[in-house]
Amino acid sequence: MGKGGRSSIGARPPGLSAVTLAVLLVVLTVPSVARAAACCMSASAIGVGRLRIWEQFAVGLSLSAETGFGHWDADGDWTRWGDDYSEQVYSGRLWGLVGFGRRTSVWVQAPVLLNHRSTGALSQTGGGFGDLNLGARYEVLSVGEIRELPAIALTAGIILPTGRATDSATTTLGVDATGRGATALTGGLSLELTRLPLFVRFDTAATVPLPTGLRGDGPRERLGTEVEIALIGGAEVHRGVVLSLRAHALWQRPAHRDGKAVARSKAREVGLTLAGSVELTPHWTVQASLAQTLLGDRLGANRTGRLVATLGLRYGGF
Repeated sequence: MGKGGRSSIGARPPGLSAVTLAVLLVVLTVPSVARAAACCMSASAIGVGRLRIWEQFAVGLSLSAETGFGHWDADGDWTRWGDDYSEQVYSGRLWGLVGFGRRTSVWVQAPVLLNHRSTGALSQTGGGFGDLNLGARYEVLSVGEIRELPAIALTAGIILPTGRATDSATTTLGVDATGRGATALTGGLSLELTRLPLFVRFDTAATVPLPTGLRGDGPRERLGTEVEIALIGGAEVHRGVVLSLRAHALWQRPAHRDGKAVARSKAREVGLTLAGSVELTPHWTVQASLAQTLLGDRLGANRTGRLVATLGLRYGGF
């Protein structure tokens, strides 16, 4: 019997409930916070990206300025442009991304382009609406869902020829050309592994243009299929600040005309992109990137060597 005749048998030690509650909160909260950070820090690292786990949709606007330095011929020989020729492209891209359920999302991208070219005494500027890009993403395995395995995502889409094709340009230097002039189907696979504060992602994608001239209004032509692979690595260097580096290589198969391959029409390029994103609020993120194709002999074919600077603003809705 305790003092005053009260039994101490089965009495609850003072403060036990508060300690227990604190421990439970730590156990339950820390994993969820870590998982949220792991699955979301790379969501807006580069380009449109993907939705964060709590977002229902995201919209964004990006502005880009591109300047060309030279070109590769079909043999891979690099030629730098002199003072007698210059080429710049300015573009704005409005995009939206909407989630349906936990794993599926769809996107749309609508670009507007302004081209400027000058050669000798001739200088021209033109542009217009570019090709509309529609697609869907399905997450087979989400980031952080199984720690030992990388996330797996599949994408599929279509590019509609809403821009003006090069062979339909009306200007001498072709500055009013803003699209490929053919519908194209796209597909891709993405693998991503996150170990806070680092992430690494491998992407591979293919773009398959459909034939044109099917209605008898000209020769049947088909642009070459493109295959691109990219490796991206990044880190959250400060809370809400992510830096990443992307290396890519692209190959394009020969174009075809009336069922025959067009000679010397293969293309290829390699390049690097340095990107950064800053989360201003849970809704708003600023994105920026600097992309450069690697210049020199044999590093490209039938392509333009260029530098592209991009600044974007992203809003995530939840």
